[in-house]
Amino acid sequence: MALGVASKRLQPVRIDAEAAVPLALALAEAIGCYFSRGGLGKDEVSVALTESDGTIRLSVEGPEVAELRPQLTDGLVSLPQRMLKQFAAQLSGTVSIRLEEGRATVDLVFPRRNPLRRT
Repeated sequence: MALGVASKRLQPVRIDAEAAVPLALALAEAIGCYFSRGGLGKDEVSVALTESDGTIRLSVEGPEVAELRPQLTDGLVSLPQRMLKQFAAQLSGTVSIRLEEGRATVDLVFPRRNPLRRT
Protein backbone atom coordinates (compact mmCIF):
# COMPACT_ATOMS: atom_id res chain seq x y z
CA MET A 1 0.00 0.00 0.00
CA ALA A 2 1.37 3.41 -1.00
CA LEU A 3 1.70 6.10 1.64
CA GLY A 4 0.72 8.81 -0.83
CA VAL A 5 1.83 10.73 -3.88
CA ALA A 6 4.51 13.41 -3.85
CA SER A 7 5.61 15.88 -6.50
CA LYS A 8 8.44 18.36 -6.47
CA ARG A 9 9.50 21.54 -8.20
CA LEU A 10 13.01 22.37 -7.09
CA GLN A 11 15.01 25.27 -8.42
CA PRO A 12 18.77 24.86 -7.89
CA VAL A 13 19.55 26.95 -4.81
CA ARG A 14 23.04 27.14 -3.34
CA ILE A 15 23.13 27.70 0.41
CA ASP A 16 25.72 27.14 3.10
CA ALA A 17 25.52 24.26 5.58
CA GLU A 18 24.44 26.65 8.32
CA ALA A 19 21.21 27.28 6.40
CA ALA A 20 20.89 23.84 4.79
CA VAL A 21 20.45 21.99 8.08
CA PRO A 22 17.43 23.93 9.44
CA LEU A 23 15.95 24.01 5.92
CA ALA A 24 16.22 20.21 5.63
CA LEU A 25 14.76 19.75 9.11
CA ALA A 26 11.84 22.06 8.27
CA LEU A 27 11.16 20.09 5.09
CA ALA A 28 11.26 16.79 6.99
CA GLU A 29 8.90 18.16 9.66
CA ALA A 30 6.37 19.49 7.15
CA ILE A 31 6.44 16.30 5.04
CA GLY A 32 6.19 14.18 8.17
CA CYS A 33 2.92 15.87 9.14
CA TYR A 34 1.31 14.64 5.94
CA PHE A 35 2.81 11.17 5.67
CA SER A 36 2.51 10.23 9.34
CA ARG A 37 -1.26 10.09 9.17
CA GLY A 38 -3.09 7.09 7.79
CA GLY A 39 -5.27 7.24 4.72
CA LEU A 40 -3.26 9.72 2.66
CA GLY A 41 -3.95 7.53 -0.37
CA LYS A 42 -4.01 9.50 -3.58
CA ASP A 43 -3.83 12.92 -1.93
CA GLU A 44 -0.78 14.64 -3.35
CA VAL A 45 1.90 16.41 -1.37
CA SER A 46 3.81 19.05 -3.37
CA VAL A 47 7.21 20.50 -2.51
CA ALA A 48 8.68 23.60 -4.14
CA LEU A 49 11.98 25.35 -3.48
CA THR A 50 12.62 28.65 -5.24
CA GLU A 51 14.83 31.71 -4.99
CA SER A 52 14.06 35.19 -6.21
CA ASP A 53 15.82 38.48 -5.47
CA GLY A 54 17.79 37.05 -2.55
CA THR A 55 14.77 35.41 -0.92
CA ILE A 56 14.47 31.63 -0.66
CA ARG A 57 11.04 29.99 -0.33
CA LEU A 58 10.21 26.43 0.66
CA SER A 59 6.57 25.61 0.04
CA VAL A 60 4.98 22.29 1.06
CA GLU A 61 1.32 21.69 0.25
CA GLY A 62 -0.87 18.71 1.09
CA PRO A 63 -4.16 17.70 2.63
CA GLU A 64 -5.27 19.53 5.76
CA VAL A 65 -3.96 17.78 8.88
CA ALA A 66 -4.47 18.65 12.55
CA GLU A 67 -0.77 19.38 13.11
CA LEU A 68 -0.94 22.26 10.62
CA ARG A 69 -4.09 24.01 11.81
CA PRO A 70 -2.87 27.51 12.80
CA GLN A 71 -5.47 27.85 15.56
CA LEU A 72 -3.92 24.91 17.47
CA THR A 73 -1.17 26.40 19.61
CA ASP A 74 -1.05 24.12 22.66
CA GLY A 75 -0.28 20.51 23.31
CA LEU A 76 1.52 17.82 21.39
CA VAL A 77 -0.46 18.37 18.20
CA SER A 78 1.04 21.87 17.87
CA LEU A 79 4.64 20.64 18.21
CA PRO A 80 5.30 20.59 14.43
CA GLN A 81 4.24 24.24 14.14
CA ARG A 82 6.50 25.25 17.01
CA MET A 83 9.40 23.36 15.45
CA LEU A 84 8.79 25.00 12.06
CA LYS A 85 8.86 28.42 13.75
CA GLN A 86 12.19 27.58 15.40
CA PHE A 87 13.70 26.44 12.08
CA ALA A 88 12.47 29.66 10.45
CA ALA A 89 14.03 31.70 13.27
CA GLN A 90 17.37 29.94 12.73
CA LEU A 91 17.16 31.09 9.10
CA SER A 92 16.12 34.66 10.05
CA GLY A 93 12.90 33.96 8.21
CA THR A 94 9.20 33.38 8.71
CA VAL A 95 6.83 30.47 8.41
CA SER A 96 3.16 30.71 7.55
CA ILE A 97 0.42 28.12 7.18
CA ARG A 98 -2.60 28.60 4.93
CA LEU A 99 -5.70 26.42 4.86
CA GLU A 100 -7.81 26.51 1.71
CA GLU A 101 -10.38 24.02 0.44
CA GLY A 102 -9.12 21.10 2.52
CA ARG A 103 -5.45 21.76 1.68
CA ALA A 104 -2.69 23.06 3.96
CA THR A 105 0.29 25.01 2.63
CA VAL A 106 3.41 25.63 4.70
CA ASP A 107 5.59 28.49 3.41
CA LEU A 108 9.04 29.03 4.88
CA VAL A 109 10.63 32.23 3.56
CA PHE A 110 14.10 33.45 4.45
CA PRO A 111 16.77 35.77 3.08
CA ARG A 112 19.89 34.44 1.42
CA ARG A 113 22.80 34.97 3.76
CA ASN A 114 26.23 35.97 2.54
CA PRO A 115 26.36 34.68 -1.03
CA LEU A 116 28.57 31.66 -1.53
CA ARG A 117 31.76 32.33 -3.41
CA ARG A 118 31.99 30.65 -6.77
CA THR A 119 35.22 28.80 -7.38
